Amino acid sequence: MKLPHLFAFALLLLFVSPAMAQQCPIVSIEGPDTTEEKLVVLKARLSLDPRTPPQYRWSISRGSIVAGDSTSQITLDTTGVEGTSIDVTVEAIGVVTSCSTIAQLTLRVIREQMICGLTFDQYGDMLQLTKPRPKRVRF
Repeated sequence: MKLPHLFAFALLLLFVSPAMAQQCPIVSIEGPDTTEEKLVVLKARLSLDPRTPPQYRWSISRGSIVAGDSTSQITLDTTGVEGTSIDVTVEAIGVVTSCSTIAQLTLRVIREQMICGLTFDQYGDMLQLTKPRPKRVRF
């Protein structure tokens, strides 16, 4: 390759490649992966700022969406699904790209720890039960 051709090729790569390269938006879900709470807030994030604000399509395997469907933030009700996992999927709709705009999260819903029918934090100060009692003296 001759020097002028090499220079023209280098200029072509310098100016055309960035315009041709497409950055893919990364969709993610922010929120806990384990919870004991009945209501959980999950939020969808896009790594790139789209030209128009997208709508969001949420789907869940268990529980119910009580607020925010079609928005970037939902409130999920986990009542009745303790001890299982919930698969959460969100899709950003309206983002012009050939890349995937779907994110997934698995949320483990754990049961409250219970001893004798009381939740763990309802026992109070357990040290009082282990302290020796003073001896009574009879006269």
